[in-house]
Order: sequence, then structure tokens, then C-alpha cells
Amino acid sequence: MSTIVKRGSSYQFKAYGTDIYGRPCRKTTTWTPPPGMTTKQAAKAAERAAAIFEEECKRGRIVDGNITLQEYYETQWRETRAINLAAKTLKGYDELFVRVAAHPISKTPLKAINAHVLNVFYKYLREKCANAHNGAPLSPSTLRAYHRFLSSILTGALKDGYIDENPCRKAEPPKVPQSEAACMQPDNVNRLIAALADEPLMWRTLITAYIYTGARKSELLGVTWDKYNSDTGALTIDCQLNYVEGQPLALTPTKTRSTRTVRLPASLIALLGAWYYEQCKWKDAVGDEWGTGYGRTHAVIENAPPNAAWIFTDEYGNPVHPKSVLKHFRSVLKKAGLPETFNVHSLRHSNASSLIAQNVPLSVVAGRLGHASTATTQAVYSHQIQRTSDLAVDVLEALYEPIE
Repeated sequence: MSTIVKRGSSYQFKAYGTDIYGRPCRKTTTWTPPPGMTTKQAAKAAERAAAIFEEECKRGRIVDGNITLQEYYETQWRETRAINLAAKTLKGYDELFVRVAAHPISKTPLKAINAHVLNVFYKYLREKCANAHNGAPLSPSTLRAYHRFLSSILTGALKDGYIDENPCRKAEPPKVPQSEAACMQPDNVNRLIAALADEPLMWRTLITAYIYTGARKSELLGVTWDKYNSDTGALTIDCQLNYVEGQPLALTPTKTRSTRTVRLPASLIALLGAWYYEQCKWKDAVGDEWGTGYGRTHAVIENAPPNAAWIFTDEYGNPVHPKSVLKHFRSVLKKAGLPETFNVHSLRHSNASSLIAQNVPLSVVAGRLGHASTATTQAVYSHQIQRTSDLAVDVLEALYEPIE
């Protein structure tokens, strides 16, 4: 039987039941009778409500909203809701949670978190927290990342039955000013290509591939020769090589878990052909040690197929390490006389901006980039799309005779 305790104008019910994992637990709720009831009517209604509450508890339909945000994140969300997240993503979430854990919101019961509590936390982030690297206030994009992160946790709590709605929907998320994606203009890309002329063939081929495919850094590092058709010049991208500090490299699905095929230009096809023959010479020289992880702290690449024939490798047949790409790319930037503020991802933005400027349909651009929808492409490259749209006026004016 459930316990009924009258507390002022309300009643507190306590009953035994099971949690979402079938474990026995005690649950508590507060019930307030509708207005207009007499004391006797309220008592009778409370008994009926308590009986329903007890039955729901026994069926595991009532969960304890008194569990705190930190308890839910550490003991349930990470274990059940985050199982499909990439290790790098989960590590990023754990880093975000450090600031959450330092704030009273972490000790707040899930059912007590509302828009006001969230807004107070966002104010704390804006006014009291600083970037660990340079001491500057947290950037708007970092603040927004916290909102998305908390929304993801509380969505899990909603699905698990701990709360009735996600309070993030009513909170005031930190505003992120719209900014243009940092990309290299075509003349700078051409300077970069010129600087690649004296680079080792593997690096020349890899960086050129970034320029023409617009692929993410980790995606090209994860491609194998069986995903490339030298006859048609088609490269299939369906995975990425992820790196988390202190952990082995891991082959995981792409960011959007999609598969796409991009066509390559003749110049890149030629480079890949030349690189393939040079790589074969490297393989013959290394012999049985090829691709075994020689020289690596972590020899094993998680989720990789056996004897994977990586396209881009070091001299021992291991896939190029993501940290090596950044280091080498900076040296090429320096040789080309370009600022080190550019990175490999700048080539992805340059690729997309150039295609949009040449009026390539947005659906085609989104498909080549691997965006989940054209809405993502439109949001990221809104400035370039607006510039291209403005040119439409000049096109129309050149086509039609002006009114005299």
C-alpha cells in the first residue's frame, strides 16, 4: 500500500516500485486536489490518486525525478543514451560537463530544472568562466554548445520518464552572431597548390584531395583503395579516422553516418595513380611490417577491417595520423606565404564557396560535402549564397533591355 501524508493543501504519496531497469526503488510524488472539493472529497480523491500512483510505480511507469542532473548524466545518460557516440564526441561532452559539475545546477533534481535555472547557468558561463588556453571569456559558439549539450541530456531524461518536458525549449539559449565560414579565396588556393610542387608525393596528393573533394580531415584519412575507382575517378566516403588524445585511432561512420561518392578531376586522378605506384615501392621495401603499426604508440586501429589498404599512409603503411596533417599543412602554408590561421577545414569551406559562386545547385554542394540536408549548407554558407543571389540582379539587367 502507498503511504499518504497530508501537507497543507496537498498530499504526498510514497510507494514501492521499479526503476527503468527493473530494480526495486521507493518513489514519491505530491498531489494537489482540484479546487472546490470539500475536505472529505479531497481525502477520498487522494486515496484514488494514491492507488493509481502505486499501480504505475509497480509497472515501472513512474520514475524518480529527484535524481540530480549529475547523477543522471554519469550513471544513466552516458551508459545508455551515449552508446552510439564517437569517442571524440563523448570526450568533448565530458569536458563540457566539468563546468556543469562546478555549478549548483549539477546537484539540482531533474524535475526542478526549469528555464530560469538554465538561464542562471548560462549567465554563470558568460560572466564567470574563461577559456582555459587564453583566459578570454567563453565564445558565443561555446556557450551555444552548452545549450545543445544540456538539451541532449534533458531530452534523454524526458524519454526515460524523469521529466515531462525539456526545459531547454523555454530557456533563452546564448545567441551566436552569424559569421562567415573561414575559407581560402581561389587565389590563395592557387598559391597553396603552387607550394605543393616540391612536397613529397603523398602530401601533395592528400592536400590536393582536400582541395577538390571538400572532405573533412578525418574522412580522407579513413579511405581505403577499394573505395576508389580509378576508371571513373569516383571516391566513396563512408567513414572517418577519429583521434582522441591518449587513445588508439578508431574507424567510425562519417559525421552524418552517410555514404557519398564524389567525382575527382583528371589532375587528382593522375596524382593518385602516381602515388599508388610509389606506395607499392614503399610496401615492397617494408615487407611483412607493412601496416602493422610500426612506430605507433597504439598499433591497433579500432573497428578497422583486417589488412586495410589505406590510401594515405606513412612509410610503414599506417594511415596518416591526424596530428601529422595539421603540422604538415602549416609548413605548406608558410611556404606559400599564407597565414597560419587557415587550416585543412578552410579548404572544405573554400570548396563549397567556390561551387556556390559558380551557381552549382545547393543540393549538389550538400551532397559532395556530406551534409544531412541542404538546410545545413544554406546555414553555413548563407553569406556566399547571398552574394551569389545579389549577382542575379546584374544577370537580369544584362539580359533585358532597360525602359527608356
